[in-house]
Amino acid sequence: MSKKVGGFILGAIIGGVSAAAAALLFAPKSGEELRKDIAKEADRYREQLGNCEDFACECSQDYQKLAKDTAQDIKVTLKGTADNVRAQLAKTSDQLKENFASVREGLDGHLGEAKTKVTDLTNKAKSKLSEGKELAQDKAEDVKDLAHDKAEDVKDFASQKVETAKEVVEEAKDEAKDVVKEVKEDA
Repeated sequence: MSKKVGGFILGAIIGGVSAAAAALLFAPKSGEELRKDIAKEADRYREQLGNCEDFACECSQDYQKLAKDTAQDIKVTLKGTADNVRAQLAKTSDQLKENFASVREGLDGHLGEAKTKVTDLTNKAKSKLSEGKELAQDKAEDVKDLAHDKAEDVKDFASQKVETAKEVVEEAKDEAKDVVKEVKEDA
């Protein structure tokens, strides 16, 4: 029951008692009759108050039982909700651990692949550098040999030209001597 119903019943009782007291006091009766009527009305109101007390106790017990049942329902609901939340958190935690492990494995795999590729590329680069170095050394040797050969050719050519020049100079000397001789003879 609500407070309104309890308040209404209390108001009705108080109103009834007040009306009965006013009716008895203003009624034209003798003192003994009036006392008997007051006692009778008082007994009747005592009985009604007893009934109200019983009713209030019953209502109180109903409210207590309702409060206990509601509290128990709330407790069960909250426990179920807490269990659900706990289970969901555990499941989410497990999923996160699995996802993390999967990502980590993937990263480890990619890291291994990257290391292998870097090692392969490094080895290829070293090989190409070594090949390039050998090729450069071979070309340098070839150029050196070619330069040496050309130097020898130039030296031989120069020697021939020097010899030819010496011959021309000798011939020129001989002719110059002949011309000098002829000039002296003509003179």
